[in-house]
Amino acid sequence: MKSKAMAALLADLREDYDIVLIDSPPLLPVTDGALIAAQVDGALLAVRHGKTTVDQVTAAQDRLESVGAHTAGVILTMAKATGGDAYGYGYGYGYGPEAGPTKRKSPASKR
Repeated sequence: MKSKAMAALLADLREDYDIVLIDSPPLLPVTDGALIAAQVDGALLAVRHGKTTVDQVTAAQDRLESVGAHTAGVILTMAKATGGDAYGYGYGYGYGPEAGPTKRKSPASKR
């Protein structure tokens, strides 16, 4: 089922922007994500490190293929950065005398 309103919105966005990212519900428990993926140029499949199983990734990919969606890539989430190549960053804000941006040092900079 293709929503006319969604198709019109996507057409308007394509005229004004080079790239539009749409966050959708998960593919496996509901069909909304697959229906949206069928109307866009490509889908990025988010896979949680250590939690998402191979069977779940396969089922998600099968669902995308079943609606004619193009899988543009995979995003690996919640992966732990370890070792000497690990890099961290961050910022903060608040109110009061100690408010202001702060930077967290990467583990490599503590040497």
